[in-house]
Amino acid sequence: MENNGKTPIACSSCAKAKAKCDKKVPCTRCANKRIICQPRTARRSCDSGSNSKLERQPTRSSGSSTPQTGVNSDNSLQWGSAQLPASPINYGTLSSLSGIPTTLATDTASILDILDQPMQSSDLAFEFDASHDYLRTGLTQSPPNTRVSSTPAMQPFSEMGNFLEGIDYSSGGGNTSSSAGGLHNSLDFNMPTMPNLPFPMDEMQGMDCFDNYPVPERVASTSSRTSGPISSAHHSEMGSPSRASSQSSRPPSGKPFSDSGPCPYSVQEHKAVIGAQEGWSSFRCNPTTDPSACPKTARIHLEGLEQTLKSQDAWQQRDLQPEITKPASDQYHIAIEPFSSYTRDKLLAITQTFLHKALEIHYANYSNRSSVEYMEGTGYIILPPPIVLEHFLNAYVRRFEPYYTFIPAGFLKPNDLMQEGNARASSILLLLMVAHGAAATPTMEARYLTSGLTEACRISLFDIIEKDIELVQNLIVLRCGLLFTTIAAWSGDKWHMDIAMGQRGMYISMLGHAGLLEFRDTRLSIQNCQANPEMAWAKWKEHEGRSRLVSSWVLVDQELSLFMDIAPMLSITNVNTTMPDTDQLWQAKTSADWLKAYEHATGSSCKPRMSLCDLFRFFMDGELANPNVHLSPIQLRLLLHPLQSLTMHLRQFLSCFPDGSNNRKGTRAMTKSATRARLEEVQYLLRQWYALAGRCSGDWTDDYPATSANLVMYHLINLNTTICMPEVESLARRDPGPDPFRGSSSLQSSCTDDVGDIFFHCSQVFRLLRSMPEVVRPPWWPAAVYRAALTSWMTSMANAKSRSLLSSLGREANQPFAIDTLAPDHPCMVRYLNTGEGQPMFSKRDGAMVSLEVPHNILLLCVELLDEGPTTRFKDGIQSKLGRLAERWKNWTVE
Repeated sequence: MENNGKTPIACSSCAKAKAKCDKKVPCTRCANKRIICQPRTARRSCDSGSNSKLERQPTRSSGSSTPQTGVNSDNSLQWGSAQLPASPINYGTLSSLSGIPTTLATDTASILDILDQPMQSSDLAFEFDASHDYLRTGLTQSPPNTRVSSTPAMQPFSEMGNFLEGIDYSSGGGNTSSSAGGLHNSLDFNMPTMPNLPFPMDEMQGMDCFDNYPVPERVASTSSRTSGPISSAHHSEMGSPSRASSQSSRPPSGKPFSDSGPCPYSVQEHKAVIGAQEGWSSFRCNPTTDPSACPKTARIHLEGLEQTLKSQDAWQQRDLQPEITKPASDQYHIAIEPFSSYTRDKLLAITQTFLHKALEIHYANYSNRSSVEYMEGTGYIILPPPIVLEHFLNAYVRRFEPYYTFIPAGFLKPNDLMQEGNARASSILLLLMVAHGAAATPTMEARYLTSGLTEACRISLFDIIEKDIELVQNLIVLRCGLLFTTIAAWSGDKWHMDIAMGQRGMYISMLGHAGLLEFRDTRLSIQNCQANPEMAWAKWKEHEGRSRLVSSWVLVDQELSLFMDIAPMLSITNVNTTMPDTDQLWQAKTSADWLKAYEHATGSSCKPRMSLCDLFRFFMDGELANPNVHLSPIQLRLLLHPLQSLTMHLRQFLSCFPDGSNNRKGTRAMTKSATRARLEEVQYLLRQWYALAGRCSGDWTDDYPATSANLVMYHLINLNTTICMPEVESLARRDPGPDPFRGSSSLQSSCTDDVGDIFFHCSQVFRLLRSMPEVVRPPWWPAAVYRAALTSWMTSMANAKSRSLLSSLGREANQPFAIDTLAPDHPCMVRYLNTGEGQPMFSKRDGAMVSLEVPHNILLLCVELLDEGPTTRFKDGIQSKLGRLAERWKNWTVE
């Protein structure tokens, strides 16, 4: 019962907190704290009219009193309607944490009242970045206006449920194939594939992603002052995904998506992220922008994370298909232990402090609001439900563990991890795992979860190290540093990519300070192992974990060196840690299984425990050519690090010699010739590595991801010995002209002299990436496509003056064949490499062949190749860069 705008008793929130309530609707305390104010009726009142208020009505009169939580009385912000679940989601026993109120969806009456107001479709605006339209139309037209929504264009939260439930977006619903391989075929989030099916009004009313929780005052005030497109500078100042931004990023009710043009990204991206793409420090094939002019995105990610985790029904999942979380192969299957309520509560409390600290840091430089005022305005967050967290952890182990093995016995135990050592460090590690798994989920809330958690964990990780310097020796902290580096380096966000490249040196130095790079004799006697297998197994796992941590850092150092075109930071002479042991030992489920495998491995003399420095020394001396020597995929991959380091140093040295006649004088010509001879020696060592890998890998099965990744790296390093990628990118940034190789005679000479080898290595990169299951491709696979695309494109242009890329050897000798579908030992491939017979071509997804004599077609093929696999922000950025390059050079013709 209400009396003069007041209720007879305190509201539900004040009653739970035992605080004074002025009994207004909403009360002053709830309005200040920006929480939902739920009025209560006196228990002794059994008036049926009070119960009628709990029933949801289809419409509400404009004069009815609507609870408002932290929003000004401005009527420009309207609440939309949304469907709430029939039963509340189980979020764990959050109430067990003192001081953290848990206002879940159990009391839905007032929430339904708030959501009853109709959505105003007249205020909606819908803009897409249509810069990729020309990729769908064969580049016959110039790209249209590339304006996008000036506020964070968050997709509706219901997309996450549809994605995990396997709903086919292209057909408007229905279940998809239950296999992991069929996931890609059924889930296409590209807007050009959306049919012209208008969305009913009742569906459109539930699409606003921020209709389910209050709008922060800082957002509401900004939105009320803003109208129309916003510049990048103002965009950086706003930063938060407000309700107004959500409304401006969706189509009006009843209109199909196609009316607004196709969307180039599978997930509509924030304008600030897109605007900073051409400011990346690497992958610069187009004219770049001033890095200082790039909009900052850290606050945008954090506020997007805050809004996502505040939503009580952002992760409404009902029937998560087990097939989606099923790995593509049992060979690298890792089971996930379910989260206990205690682990979830503890993780939630620590995540709350991480997020508040990060937001406070990023708001510290703003004088218009103090950190204290902001912290008072932030509410409490809710972690995604356990089924979603486990889905993200499954995605993490599929995409990370095949290449950087950290989880022993094939069982990830988050509950035990939270009990080990530093709780904050363990929480950072778990949150980074979740962020890594969510990176490939094609929904906007998943991207905010990834980028926001990455930023919050970065700040907290640096904070705990600064407060306790002894944590530099903590293995969990060093694993956090590795996981952050891999997430941020391949995030597709300039802010995180630059920070990852800047901070990797700090974490690598911590390895040395912790003594992990020194040699330690970790051999265990068989007698001690048999006497106490459990203790011996635990001790072995501790030593093996150190070895695998160092090895993973070596792999990451090599990947960043290769794809970012920088020198490695780790020196092979300083890496004296013992090499990782066999995967059979690491994946043993019990101590008895481990002891049996350990006895077998110890009795074999062909598998010595050695350091990377020792292994490379044996490789250079030819001792690994013994047929009895067999190396694991990770050991083969580690051998590529010194070869990549040597190639990079020689390439940097050659870049000091400018093109021109002066190179032919005196000692300069001799030095340049000697450097090229050293590169030929590297090519010889790479051939030795290939022979060793072929013997160790048996029949070259491509179903093991680490083996395919090793071969991709091998082919890319081979391309580095022939082509200098920074020179290729420098040429690509020029304005198209009849002579693109002016001033780059050495690059043109390399492309024409080694055309066969270049196309061979590029084609093998494409073949191997296609052979890998889409859900387990490494995070850097778009970068591999980028390098192969630019190299083959440049080689095609360098040979454009010839009537054919190959000399005429007769009609049968020039028969076309798809070079990117053949293994290296295929007869057609062997004839082509040895005698030049045949006309190589690339193949499309539908089997059609693409001529290598048309450079423009090569770029289009690579853009199409990037449509495969799970979408990530990094993949979208690479695809955008290649698409813009193809548009800029589409009219190029040879003189």
